[in-house]
Amino acid sequence: MLLALAATWGGWILGEFEEDAEWQWTVQLTESYYQARDNLQDLPYADLIRLYAARNDLDPALVAAVIQLESAYDPNAVSRAGARGLMQILPSTWRYLHPESLCPGNHAPPSCGPGCIFDPAANIRGGTTYLRLLLGEFHGDVVLATAAYNAGPSAVRRLGRQEPAGIPPFRETRQYVRNVLYRWAYLREEPRQMVMSMELGAMGRLASGVRAFSAGLWLLFCLWTLRRLPWTLER
Repeated sequence: MLLALAATWGGWILGEFEEDAEWQWTVQLTESYYQARDNLQDLPYADLIRLYAARNDLDPALVAAVIQLESAYDPNAVSRAGARGLMQILPSTWRYLHPESLCPGNHAPPSCGPGCIFDPAANIRGGTTYLRLLLGEFHGDVVLATAAYNAGPSAVRRLGRQEPAGIPPFRETRQYVRNVLYRWAYLREEPRQMVMSMELGAMGRLASGVRAFSAGLWLLFCLWTLRRLPWTLER
């Protein structure tokens, strides 16, 4: 029991350290957000990413990181929630951004024309416009805007107030923000931040391993207690 308590405490401490260090790193990265640098030469749709990032005053490396996490550059991607295309735009968001479009945004792939939700140019144009709106709503905070891109702005406003960095307490959203920021740092060629991100990844794996070990110890303790219970009651 004491060993299980010690492992549980250790996992909690490692998790707290990982959380604090990670969001300190995001501050260091986002402070240089407007010094746009990118390494997109070998990426699909690099020219479209640069074009619409420039039109919306975005770092093209950030746009590429979002596309990588959202669709892995698959223009016909459709999520379980119904988001579509390279930047995984929901049909309702598509219709809000493109009220004049003949594409309803809710059909299956492939693209129905140049202005379709599955058309790479139209999708990146819509996704970058939406990301710029989120950055405006959250006063240029890239972390909050990225969280809102995944979970929705209302979730960030309602649930993120008491959370580290303002991110809602959704495992998927927190992992999404981590991955986007890591990919963004890589595309910006930020060697110092990438070293830190690798250390944080290792710390996260260690914390997960310790938590799994403590859970196993607690299971063994419960089984041992159940096995000993008849003998204890008999005494």
